[in-house]
Amino acid sequence: MIKIKKILVPTDLREQSLAGIKYAISLAREHGAEVLVLHVVDEAATTKAGMVPPEEEMLFPREWAPIGEVSRRFIDIELKERRLDLYGLIYGHFEAQEIRSVKVTLLVELGDVAEEIVSAATEQRCDLIVMASQGKGWLARMISGSMSEEVARKAPCPVLTIQPSAVVQDNGRWIQARSLVERGAVSHA
Repeated sequence: MIKIKKILVPTDLREQSLAGIKYAISLAREHGAEVLVLHVVDEAATTKAGMVPPEEEMLFPREWAPIGEVSRRFIDIELKERRLDLYGLIYGHFEAQEIRSVKVTLLVELGDVAEEIVSAATEQRCDLIVMASQGKGWLARMISGSMSEEVARKAPCPVLTIQPSAVVQDNGRWIQARSLVERGAVSHA
């Protein structure tokens, strides 16, 4: 039997990603594994090639600090906000008993999303990556590719993608992952 000790589950902080998180927690409970929930702030989208958002310009005029320092402050603020968002996503949608039974570690990184997922899996020595499928249409996949496909090509471990219609064990009952999202991923005892 394959030993699963660490499961990485990336999230974009949207409701759709809860199915993957729930599935990872369920797997971790079965295998006695740790779950690492990762959110990656897309550096390209955040920094806009080094440009500072207008509100940052107002808070830190250019004569007060070099542009790089202002951008760094903006990024630090963004990362702190995303950590709070991730904390809220996890602890706002899961009951304490669900999380208490599994070690859950929250990670927030800045960079290219696929690269950071692969990097975290490598550095943390993860045995499995669980990703919720975002259900891109065929045209979007053809143009930009699929995040899960890119991660699967580069990952140091297996990648399991979860469709919203996937069946998940929830407190001994098998239910669709979609219903977990619809009801806020809160289990009923």
